Amino acid sequence: MESISNNPLDRLTPEMLQTIAKPDVFFDVHAHIFNYRDVPDGFLGIRLPFNERFLTRIEHFLHRLINRTDTDNLSNLAYFIEFFRTKNSEDISLKLAGYYPGVEPVFCPLMMDMRPGIKGKILDEYDKQIEKIKKIRDDFPHQVLPFFAADPNNPKMKENFIRVFSSDMDYKFNGIKIYPSLGYLPSHPDLMDIFKICEAKNIPVTTHCAGAIVHASANKIQNIKGLHYAPGKGFSNEVISKRFSRRSMYAEFFNHPRNWIPVLEKHPGLKLNLAHFGGDHQWKKFTEGSGDSWVARIIDIMQRYPNVYTDYSYTLYNRTYSSHLKKLIEDNTLIASRVLFGSDYYMIVREGHFRSMKVNFTSLMGDDIMRMIAVENPKKFLFEVQE
Repeated sequence: MESISNNPLDRLTPEMLQTIAKPDVFFDVHAHIFNYRDVPDGFLGIRLPFNERFLTRIEHFLHRLINRTDTDNLSNLAYFIEFFRTKNSEDISLKLAGYYPGVEPVFCPLMMDMRPGIKGKILDEYDKQIEKIKKIRDDFPHQVLPFFAADPNNPKMKENFIRVFSSDMDYKFNGIKIYPSLGYLPSHPDLMDIFKICEAKNIPVTTHCAGAIVHASANKIQNIKGLHYAPGKGFSNEVISKRFSRRSMYAEFFNHPRNWIPVLEKHPGLKLNLAHFGGDHQWKKFTEGSGDSWVARIIDIMQRYPNVYTDYSYTLYNRTYSSHLKKLIEDNTLIASRVLFGSDYYMIVREGHFRSMKVNFTSLMGDDIMRMIAVENPKKFLFEVQE
């Protein structure tokens, strides 16, 4: 732990230090650049032979099914596969940078350690993925702030964590990514050890906090450690096993924002991003007046803890929900100070062409709000030092 600096600026390259000082810097705190080599072949719920030839054939087939338009759902899926089958993550990074003309873009690629939770063959194990992200950071030292995927079901999690954050090494990773629906609770004892260091060393944590499109393969997960919520009883630290029959069950049990209350009670200074602001389904509930939406719960958590943020990634494609977000920001100064811009690139391309969605969203928000959520708030989340 002594080898990890408590100053986030010490984890930046000289080039990045110059970039973040520029007046036209623009942060996308939620992006992905992994490709088919980085995920198990059961990633989509069924075993598929992930290789370039197979994915190319699928992409072309989907485009041909409806050849009158390139904006139908099947063509959007083909658009997603085009990114997924990209030969290397550097090419995805270059494409992403091309969508931000006129500004100095900075991206936080969020790693995914899927091997512990999803069955199937994987071409590049997580150790190799770490080295690939380091190379991308080296190739784009003025643009990339890598987030390390921490999964307590990976026996090398703590070892890898020390490696990528140690001042003695040259990895210079900048944050942690958590994806609970892969089969673990945020309050897992091994993660709590990590969060203690993150709080002390000002390492920001981003967690998936929406539905469970990606989730563990197992229908029954054994020996789930950590504090889980039992309706009517509160939080229990009893180690349990649980059966899951629907995707929504993985989300409700593992991804629910209330799971972070025990973490924040123990580590109230933790810099935490509850990513996706609940997601599409929860924004539908919120805009229809439901008092029990994750959107409302996340706002409540932000009011209770000083370093809790939320990004609005993926849902930015939906103009109705984005209009509600704009009103929240205009009406509430605390919310305005805690919302972050994230695209969820390239996952969002399943909803359409990224350039159009980004332009529509930024135009709706306007310059003042975009400066708050894409410059001022990300700087606090990423770089502010808590005494």
